[in-house]
Amino acid sequence: MIDYYKKKSAEYYEKARIAQENNEEYEQFKSEAETYDKRIAELEAY
Repeated sequence: MIDYYKKKSAEYYEKARIAQENNEEYEQFKSEAETYDKRIAELEAY
């Protein structure tokens, strides 16, 4: 499960980077990635 979250987090950070380079809205992608990061941290804590 952690691997899935890490993959999704990386995907959203990449989407955010591309959107930012294209002067598009990227905050939503960044927010999604940060949500996955929080889930990863929670799972690793157990």
